Amino acid sequence: MLILVGVTINFAINGGIINKAKEAGKQTQIAADREALLSCVIASMGLDGKVDFEELDQEILKIGFTGSNGTYTSPSGNTFTVNEDGNITSEGQSSGGGSSSANEDLAYLKAALEGKTLEEVMDDTSAMIFKDSNIIMDYVTYVSMIDAGVMEEEQDITLPILYNGKAYNMNVVNSTNDWDNSSISVVTENTANNTNQDLVYLRTFIGKPVSEFATYDETTGVITFSDSNITTTQDYNGTPTLIEDVGYMIPVSYKGNEYSVIVGAIVTDTPICLTVLEGIYEPEVATD
Repeated sequence: MLILVGVTINFAINGGIINKAKEAGKQTQIAADREALLSCVIASMGLDGKVDFEELDQEILKIGFTGSNGTYTSPSGNTFTVNEDGNITSEGQSSGGGSSSANEDLAYLKAALEGKTLEEVMDDTSAMIFKDSNIIMDYVTYVSMIDAGVMEEEQDITLPILYNGKAYNMNVVNSTNDWDNSSISVVTENTANNTNQDLVYLRTFIGKPVSEFATYDETTGVITFSDSNITTTQDYNGTPTLIEDVGYMIPVSYKGNEYSVIVGAIVTDTPICLTVLEGIYEPEVATD
C-alpha cells in the first residue's frame, strides 16, 4: 500500500482533488489524439496563418489518421474537426476548454483566469482546486514553494499550472492579508517545459488516481499500465522508490525514453499521480 509521507502535500491535495481528478482524467486518449493532430495542423499552416487542407490531408496519414477537408478520425476512433485557423474540436465538444490549437489553450486560460480572483476561479483556494477540473496545479512544485516560504511573502507569485498536460505559469498578485481575493494578472505558456510532446502526454496523468491508468499487484509488485506503450524499466525491482516528504517514484519507459512517475496517497489510501519527470529521479542522499 502506497502512503504519502509529506504532510504538506496532504494539505495541498486533501478535500476533493481525487473527485475532481477523476473527471479530468476521462479525456486522456482524446487529448493524446488531439496533440498528434495538432502537430500535423502546425505543419500545414501557410504563411497567411491559415491551414492548407490539401497538405493537412496528407500529413494526417503519417500518424494513422483518416479523413479529409477538416474532418479527421484517429486510430482509436476519435473524430475531430479543424477549421482554417487551426482550431481543433473533438466530436461532441464545444470550442471552449475542450478544444485545442497552437494558441487556443492559452487563449482559453487567459479568458478564464486573467483579471479574476482566486476565489472566482477555484473551488478551494487552500488546496488550489480549480472550478475547471481540466486546470491542475503542479502540486509538487507548489508544495516546494510553500516549504520555501515563498507563499508567505507579499509579492507577485508565479504559480505552475497544467492544462491538457501542458505547462503554464499563472502570475498572482499576492496579498497575504486576503489570499482568496488575490488577483491573477497574466497567464503565459512555459514553452521550455512543453517541447517534449511525450512528456506532455504523460503529464495528463497528474492528479488522477493511479487505478485509472495502471494496476498494481501487491503480491508480485508488478505494475501494468493501461497504455501498453508505458512499461516499468529494469531499474524497477517490484517496490516503488520512497522519496522522503513527497511520495513514491515508479521508473517507466515510454517510446524508448525514461521517465519518473511520482505517486502518493492521502488518508483514504488512494494513490494519485503527483507529477511526471523526465529521466529517472534519484533522491538526494543526506550527508553528515
